[in-house]
Amino acid sequence: METINTKQLAALINAGAIKSVSVKGVDGGFLITVDNKLIEKQRGNARIFRKLQAAATYLKHNGIGTFSVDVSSWCPEQNPLKS
Repeated sequence: METINTKQLAALINAGAIKSVSVKGVDGGFLITVDNKLIEKQRGNARIFRKLQAAATYLKHNGIGTFSVDVSSWCPEQNPLKS
C-alpha cells in the first residue's frame, strides 16, 4: 500500500481533496489510512500509533476531526511494538 507523509497530508487537506480517513487496529497499535494511503514515518514505512488516542490526536492536530475506526483485528492485550 502506498504511503503519504504529513506534508502531503496537509496539501490534500488544504485542497479539500480527502474522501476518507480511517484508523485500523493492528497488532501493536493503530494505522491511519487517508484515501487508501497509509501515513508514513520519516523513513517511509507505515507509522504505527501505539494508542488510539495518539492516532486521533495526530488527525485532530492536522485538521481532521472525522474518521472511521476499525478495531476488529486489534487485540488490547497485545504489547505495543517498540519504535
